[in-house]
Amino acid sequence: MPPRGEFFREKHGESLIGEELRKAAIDFCNDISKEYKGSSIVSASFYGSRVSGHPRKDSDLDLLIILEPFPRGVLYHYKDLGDFTISALMVDKGLFEGDVEKAQLGEFVAGRLITPFIPFLGAEYLRLQEVKAKERFILESLESLVASYPKISRELRIKPEFFIFDKMEKRSRIYPPVAYSYQKMLAEDLRKTNIALIMEGFLEALRKLQGQGLIGFDGEFVTIKPSLYDFLRRRRLGALQVIKDIKKAAVGYFIHGYAGRSVSPITVAQEFASKIKREIAQEEELGKIDDPLNYLYLPSKAGLVRLSERAYIEALPKHIDYLKDFEITGIRKLGTAVNFVYLLTMRRGTEERHIAVKLFKDWHGLKWFPLALWTLGVQKFALRGSSRLANEYTALMHLRKWGLPAPEVLHVSWANRMLFTEFIEGTNAQDLLKSFFSGEREGKGKGEGEGEGEEGEDKLQDILWRVGMALAEVHETGMVLGDPKPENIVVDVGGNIYFLDLEQAILEGGDPAWDLAELLYYSGHYTFSPGRVSILTKRLVGGYVTKGSKDIVAKALKPKYVRVFAVITPPHILRTIIKQCKEIIS
Repeated sequence: MPPRGEFFREKHGESLIGEELRKAAIDFCNDISKEYKGSSIVSASFYGSRVSGHPRKDSDLDLLIILEPFPRGVLYHYKDLGDFTISALMVDKGLFEGDVEKAQLGEFVAGRLITPFIPFLGAEYLRLQEVKAKERFILESLESLVASYPKISRELRIKPEFFIFDKMEKRSRIYPPVAYSYQKMLAEDLRKTNIALIMEGFLEALRKLQGQGLIGFDGEFVTIKPSLYDFLRRRRLGALQVIKDIKKAAVGYFIHGYAGRSVSPITVAQEFASKIKREIAQEEELGKIDDPLNYLYLPSKAGLVRLSERAYIEALPKHIDYLKDFEITGIRKLGTAVNFVYLLTMRRGTEERHIAVKLFKDWHGLKWFPLALWTLGVQKFALRGSSRLANEYTALMHLRKWGLPAPEVLHVSWANRMLFTEFIEGTNAQDLLKSFFSGEREGKGKGEGEGEGEEGEDKLQDILWRVGMALAEVHETGMVLGDPKPENIVVDVGGNIYFLDLEQAILEGGDPAWDLAELLYYSGHYTFSPGRVSILTKRLVGGYVTKGSKDIVAKALKPKYVRVFAVITPPHILRTIIKQCKEIIS
């Protein structure tokens, strides 16, 4: 008994092709064998509108025939049988396999394997080539995802259907006539059957890639594994993919004309033009091919969220189960004029919840641009809204996976660059620092500033120690924060240290010395007291080296880091911080 997929394919073919057309195709293949006596037919299959279920009365019977050898390379062969015409695309086995594995014919032939086909000779061979082609299609799609969404690609949950529509969209861009066929076979009455047929090869290819350890696949979603990034780097696909797509288009058009050399060039041109004309005429009726982004998801507390989905503040209770029946009672802006963060207050009876909503605007010329210029060669800052959203989202997910304190991601909208997280109640480290530095002023002894007693002094110093240790714990995971100013640190009522505003965070390849340098030197600008900043440094760096490396502390003392903060922090304060750090690590 044939596998379930093959049984389905045969039954589908019987209902669409019928015995008359099948017999005509076999007779045609026999004639081809006689005409090319030195060649053997490796595989022959039906494809096109008669297989996909949308033929017109005058539609050709499309055949794909692979021969070994085939001296003419690739050739269209037509045979008029009165009621219909056989249109056979014949190709040499070596050329066909080159197109399958490396797009050597611009996928002019291998592209037929994206749509449903019914083999009637050499089915096993064609199935093997189909899976090889779809394995390459998947890898190219994943490479594009990694290039387009480098920060969030590890978090993506990918529906297998994504690979179908991503390939169709790309093929339609470089070879527009195929769009009409794709749209027709995805019509409502044909969609389910055709997608099932197409998906067979993709699912087998996904299982092969899973076996190679490049992807995760649970039958419902595909995830990208770290080994895939190394694999793609070795293949050097990233920078060349656009060039390869252009090359595919050029080669595909050339092969189209070359394969039709047995008929007049005018006939080939008319056929090509008629396909485009049909597409334009029925564009509104057929609509567009599915947006591949509809099959990409990001995890959140609200569940998996489509990358194409737009979120609206007023609709938040509908997306998150634990906010069901809550009403929005207040929205208050937090932060600075260029920091688009809002506190959302929600109530259900006597219950109250607080949600942080952050909008990620492009900040060219605003908050980060001057700093990006000033820190040139020391620290690179992300300016684009989408990049900063990706940084913050992946950083929060990363910290929670490592069991470190971080607000939970409640919902995310990639489409309109919004992030919804739980609001952390607590004391801002900037306020704690100001309180700490007020402990030594002219005419005041230790513990006399701002009503702080010895107990309060000890508590503040303990918090500083734990902030340093928390920063080292983050660095242990391979992540750097990018902008750990005191104002971006909150201590909750339980004493947990939260690093917030993570839009400059980097998961790999970041500079932990920058984090420590910013935390130390920026904190120093709140005081003119060498005594207090000496204590600050002892506590922060002392906490850091309990978990982190002294080498990072030493690197943070380099002049390139110091000069960035020389415009805001007094020179004698910077010297005190550097001296104290050297004593700690010596």
